[in-house]
Amino acid sequence: MIENRNILATVLAPDTEKGLLKKNFRKVAGYSLIDIALGSAFESQYLDQLMVACRDDETAEHCRKNNISVVRNLPVKHPEMTVRSNKCGLGLIEMLPSFDYVVLLDASSPLRLVSDIDSAIELCHRNQGRPVVTVSDTALSLRDLHYINSDRGMLPVFPRPESGAGNSAESEAECIFGERKIYEVNYSVLVASTEYLRAAGTFFCGESLAYLVPKERSIRVESKTDLAIAESLVEKCRIDISHTQINSGIKNGYGTVRKVI
Repeated sequence: MIENRNILATVLAPDTEKGLLKKNFRKVAGYSLIDIALGSAFESQYLDQLMVACRDDETAEHCRKNNISVVRNLPVKHPEMTVRSNKCGLGLIEMLPSFDYVVLLDASSPLRLVSDIDSAIELCHRNQGRPVVTVSDTALSLRDLHYINSDRGMLPVFPRPESGAGNSAESEAECIFGERKIYEVNYSVLVASTEYLRAAGTFFCGESLAYLVPKERSIRVESKTDLAIAESLVEKCRIDISHTQINSGIKNGYGTVRKVI
């Protein structure tokens, strides 16, 4: 709860991600992805209710044993992340309309910190419920982006403009490309007021706000290679994912660690 606003958080936990089977129970630094997500959520100072959205029996049973509510009719396996997030968010506020804010947490993002969750909620609340989306920096520039046609010819996604009156094409291109950086949505945390989400129908719009997550903590686990990279980053960057609630929650049942409405 933040200033008397009730907050619903849901971990989106498909059991398979691009061929990585039983993904929720794959481990990073000794902890399964599902327990890392639950542990970070339980350490948040703002979340009032925590749920897990999944389709598989194993994840559902694991959550129920730990007193976590499970919802199984949301499209958590939709291949397009933007569509998945929007449909799940809208489905949640239809099922549970009494909450003021909805938070989506990606189970495939093991390097998310509790501070990411709470700071994104605070940013959303300070801005009258506007959607907040986690993003990360990329090394790309607009000039790097090309289509490839059938004969392998390359066409720029953003063509350089023709020269205008008094300006060279190069100088006009600099106005467009210049120093503008490209950021990538990483889906680690999405937040919006239920009122705003219901009206806009999406987390991703012209009024969405970005919460920047460092690149080294933005990896999404979709393959065995990603697991190895995440494991390496935990050690190299000294990222602490051993949330205190993971061990106590598994031992005692998550419901005894934090109230579930």
